[in-house]
Amino acid sequence: MNPKETMRTRRTLLERIVDVEDTQAWYEFVYYYRGYIYGVLHKMNVSHHDAEEIIQAVLLKVSEIIHGFEYDPTKGRFRGYLARITANAARNHFRSSHNNVSLDETIENCGIPKELSSDSELEQLADKEWEEHLYRLAWQNVSGSFGDNMRKCWEMLYADVSIQKIAADLNISESSIYVYKKRIQEKMKSEIKRLRLEIE
Repeated sequence: MNPKETMRTRRTLLERIVDVEDTQAWYEFVYYYRGYIYGVLHKMNVSHHDAEEIIQAVLLKVSEIIHGFEYDPTKGRFRGYLARITANAARNHFRSSHNNVSLDETIENCGIPKELSSDSELEQLADKEWEEHLYRLAWQNVSGSFGDNMRKCWEMLYADVSIQKIAADLNISESSIYVYKKRIQEKMKSEIKRLRLEIE
């Protein structure tokens, strides 16, 4: 797929969620981006409980502003825009839950790094989380095509477990681990490439 087709694919989903009748488009949007929003909040040291509330606020905000939204990739990546909405929603959440507390104190108390008020710092966080999010999505999409041992093997490799321990724990040969790794890497590479074309 060439770059023009890539941009058309990206705009298509954003344009489709403008149509309130297209519920499928909204489900797709939530599927692709909810985990990303959660990941951004996790990197801001937001607790799971607070993150769940903030995610709902972010999705509500997106549903409100998307009707007048025009995607222009020359102004930045959509994921960066979404990360800014997420950071603002987090600050609003903690500000409202800590009455009479300054924003700086609120950020410090909830663990959100102050430097994330910087666009460049937030952009770096957004890019890092996006790469991790793509990996999670890809693994979620392809893991079902592998057997139990192959899935466990890959997850242990990803967790930096040694080849020797994986072989002992799963009762497989070390050579099998390398074969599993190569097969999964190929499928993951293909799926991540597909996701980039579809949602970046």
